[in-house]
Amino acid sequence: DNEKLKLKVADIEEQYLKEKQIITDLRAKVSDNELYTTKLIKEKSQLQERVTSLEEQSIKETSSIGLQFNYLIPSMDKLDCLSDVQVAERKLFLIQGDKPQLMNWEKYGLRIGVEKESLLSSETVEAAVVALVGGEFEFPPNTVLVSAVYAVSLSKPLLKRLILEIQHCVDLTGQPGLSRHLKFAIAPVSTPSLPYLFSIVKGGKFKPDSWYGSIQLYGSPGAVPSLHYSIPLDGVADPKTLFIHRSLRTAPSLTNPTTTSSSTSDLVHESTSVPKASTFRSDIAHRVMTECIAMIKNCGINIHFLVDKLLEHKIINAREKRGITDGYTKQTAGERMDELLHIISSSISMDGEVFGIFLDILREEDTRRTIGLADKLMNKYKSI
Repeated sequence: DNEKLKLKVADIEEQYLKEKQIITDLRAKVSDNELYTTKLIKEKSQLQERVTSLEEQSIKETSSIGLQFNYLIPSMDKLDCLSDVQVAERKLFLIQGDKPQLMNWEKYGLRIGVEKESLLSSETVEAAVVALVGGEFEFPPNTVLVSAVYAVSLSKPLLKRLILEIQHCVDLTGQPGLSRHLKFAIAPVSTPSLPYLFSIVKGGKFKPDSWYGSIQLYGSPGAVPSLHYSIPLDGVADPKTLFIHRSLRTAPSLTNPTTTSSSTSDLVHESTSVPKASTFRSDIAHRVMTECIAMIKNCGINIHFLVDKLLEHKIINAREKRGITDGYTKQTAGERMDELLHIISSSISMDGEVFGIFLDILREEDTRRTIGLADKLMNKYKSI
């Protein structure tokens, strides 16, 4: 019995020691967990402080953005008075501090340069620009528009001159004498009645090795702040201008050269002159196309002939041709013609020469209907 008792006591002691070790291990684990919990609480506190800091910073930045947004919009609103114009795109530029700056909108052939110390180091001024591809514009007699058209608004006058550079479509390579025929012109944006009447202004430089002309104006109250002048330009720095350049390079020499351009509040745009007989005004030509679209659709011209001729003159490309003539397209014949006429009208709004090409294509189709239509379109153009 004593042996049994001893064995039982030994078992109890062994069990006690195991339980004691378990308790010790648990206490050590609890201690580790407490340390880990303390660490997590500390990290949580640090993260909370970081989040609070970021929220405060975000509020400040959002407030600043809101102020800037409210500041920018009114300048663009000044250009809302433009009427009966076709807008290609709108863009806002910021002029900041007293450093020289260059705002380059190469897509539409416009550069705006700002001289050093035109503003105080803490000041910011916005330049709102609208690129126009058509509208009711009237230029001095015997002049032709050969640049793009812009309306520009400055939110505040500058202390120094603003440099405006506009891309034109006249190739002066090897013909530097033609530069004397290039001029700038301006027209008031706020006009009681249309069209916008442009007048030639003095100044401007046209280098024979550049497609850009430049002019400098003071951005002061006397130089028409807040955009009192608009800039009509008929060519844009876009693939379509390649066609414009080509036609002008082969144009006959100028006899009674003329110039046109456009301007903005403190800015003036450039234009140049080419023989009036060889150029169609894009705004009038586009209007003729729009008003006579039903006659054009019903003249019976073969769409494949028309597509081939447009491709030949680079008014459409091979991809556009396939999209219109592909036999697998789900479009009806009428829908294809609508798409094609839309391309032609859009091209004319960018380049008036396309109107003349379209008239030639109608005559080449050589039917009474197409020839008669060409004559009607030309007569309507002359009557406007």
